[in-house]
Amino acid sequence: MKENKIFYIIVLVSIIIVAIIYFPLKNEIERFADNHINMEASGSRDSLIEKKDSLLQSLIKSSISGKFTCVLFHNNEPQYKEISSNQRDHLIKADVIKGIDCDNILYTFNPTFITEEKYSLNSLCYDIIDWNTSKGHDKYVPLKNKNLNGWFQSGWALGCASGLGDSYECFLVHPYIIDFGNKESNISHLKEVLDYSFFFFTQNENSDFYNCNDTVYLKSYVKLNTPSLKGNDYWYWETEGALDRVVTDEFHAWQLYGQLWKYKDYKVYLGISNRTIYHLKYDYDFADKKKEELITSYRFILLFIVCIIELILILLLIYNIRAYNYKKTSYLQRIVSFSNPQRFMKKRKYDKEKLGIANSIHDVALKANENDEMTIISLSKEIEKNLGLYIISKSEIKTLKKKCDPKNFMKPYNSVKIAKANELFVKLNTEKLPFGDYVSYMKQVSELYDKDEVK
Repeated sequence: MKENKIFYIIVLVSIIIVAIIYFPLKNEIERFADNHINMEASGSRDSLIEKKDSLLQSLIKSSISGKFTCVLFHNNEPQYKEISSNQRDHLIKADVIKGIDCDNILYTFNPTFITEEKYSLNSLCYDIIDWNTSKGHDKYVPLKNKNLNGWFQSGWALGCASGLGDSYECFLVHPYIIDFGNKESNISHLKEVLDYSFFFFTQNENSDFYNCNDTVYLKSYVKLNTPSLKGNDYWYWETEGALDRVVTDEFHAWQLYGQLWKYKDYKVYLGISNRTIYHLKYDYDFADKKKEELITSYRFILLFIVCIIELILILLLIYNIRAYNYKKTSYLQRIVSFSNPQRFMKKRKYDKEKLGIANSIHDVALKANENDEMTIISLSKEIEKNLGLYIISKSEIKTLKKKCDPKNFMKPYNSVKIAKANELFVKLNTEKLPFGDYVSYMKQVSELYDKDEVK
């Protein structure tokens, strides 16, 4: 009885402790979620940088220029105008046309892209894809002989990208200024001059733009200018828009590119426009959402685990209480219970033969005396043989087996008791034990302890 009380106390204390520690663990989950989110965010950032860097490095041809280029469109009708004196003065002061002989007649090809969006290159990329798709072409084929709405062409344009680490930039390179020298200008040759300059820059091995007329390059350029939007990951590529945009949302070449094409007296100077810098930005809303989801998930798991532990402890407590109460039940009461005919009247387990046997045993048991050991043994044998039931519980067998463990007789050493205990120990190594055998073994165990009673 003392052992049972100790066990009940331990189980009850365990139930209380498990319930108590749930609340600090619940609060600790938030800190754990923060650490988890930080690790995921760091991995996300590294992944985005690595993905972008590997893309650029696989396409960059010249380690000197450190960028890759692609053809966006060519052989389109150019829009041009002669540079006025005022515009010349402005360009000279701004140091945009440094190195150009301003005494010559100059014409400018200024692709002005008007848009309400801050992602001008993004819009241009989608316009190219939409046009190709509508015509059944490969999405990433450079446009040819087609003027995009809102984009006043300069004949042709190349997309460029560069930059490693947590930022990169994309921009356009295009014919910006044409110089006819001191000779009289011949505008009729304009398209021919632009075509020659295009082939020179894209097919000359000494050019930064050599052999970039491949769909792989345009596809990569589109990827860089159409990154995943906010709300899809911890980090995303953000831009404030092109640096050379003016108040009217028109983009103008903001400097000359270092290379130029010249033939006889003709010169084509390249300009750079729509220079857009993308940089990594942390998405706090996405991180907070993921954190709340994580906390909810972990708290549910913790609550589930605690409930399972509590349930196991409660079931263990109930099992032991029932086992203890069963031990206190007399053997005759057990026979009455085990032979109750109702056990065999259930629809799925209805057994006519066993019902008759149980009814017979039950009738005798109700009339028997608690002290009539012979009748109890006889009835228990009938239950065991004809009904397949045993009134001795596993717990009682286990208790008796523990009593006759040979180790109990090592101090003081008793070879006779050890031998006898060894025989009983083996016989009790079972889950089912007839009542008659149990009574016999109890007496033998009692003898091992001399006058001690077996409880």
